[in-house]
Amino acid sequence: MSSPQEEQEARAELQEVAPAQPVEKVEKAIIIAEGLSKHFIQAGEEIKAVDRVNLRIAPRQLITISGASGCGKTTLMYLLGSLEKPTSGKLLIDGVDVAALRGRAEDDFRRQKVGFVFQSFNLIPNLSALENVMLPMEIAGTRHKDREERARQLLSQVGLEEKRHFHRPGKLSGGQQQRVAIARALANNPSVILADEPTGNLDSKTGRRIVDLLVQLAHQGRTVVVVTHDRTIARLADKRMELEDGRIISIKNNSNVAQSGTTTKTAATRK
Repeated sequence: MSSPQEEQEARAELQEVAPAQPVEKVEKAIIIAEGLSKHFIQAGEEIKAVDRVNLRIAPRQLITISGASGCGKTTLMYLLGSLEKPTSGKLLIDGVDVAALRGRAEDDFRRQKVGFVFQSFNLIPNLSALENVMLPMEIAGTRHKDREERARQLLSQVGLEEKRHFHRPGKLSGGQQQRVAIARALANNPSVILADEPTGNLDSKTGRRIVDLLVQLAHQGRTVVVVTHDRTIARLADKRMELEDGRIISIKNNSNVAQSGTTTKTAATRK
């Protein structure tokens, strides 16, 4: 039987070699992390929420990050979205050195490069679906006519009926709210979509429709990174990552990834 020290060393070796997949070329990676760490002190103890993570993610892929509660999944996603600053390490997203961003440059990065989708939707309750999608474009300075036209197109793209465009979130079902949230994440045409448990508050049937939509977005050119416990998403992802104690313990490529136009072709027509 291996000693705890030997098991730890074996995992460290896996952490270094697992992300280097032969199907992916370094120059094509849109997300590059090298030695990425986020440590903090809690009750006098150092917590290694994310610990020396190395990964490379290519464009047009759906990636899932899974693991037990408290393993560092959400912290890693917050690092990727510049919602948290790393303690150490390197992080490049679409050529941007994320760790070096400050102030307005950091705000611009989140607005232009990354779209967020949350488990609890995070829609503004006193705005209509259309207005929620228009808001990021308004902040970015897009003309009213242009942002309204794009918001309508995005809501139609994610499958929300036109008659519901003027409904406030409280008048929409959970699945409809998540579609609005995804449309909002796409508003400023980001290259990366980060989703934190996007099906966690949905029933299985509605959740599958959201999964289909995320797969479709990846096939249309986005890089979609999903923190999830949902096995359906993991089965359809291009690549599955598993975290434990802040470290990647496995990265697997799926061989049965759904092709565009099969499981996703009807997503835009569903409610």
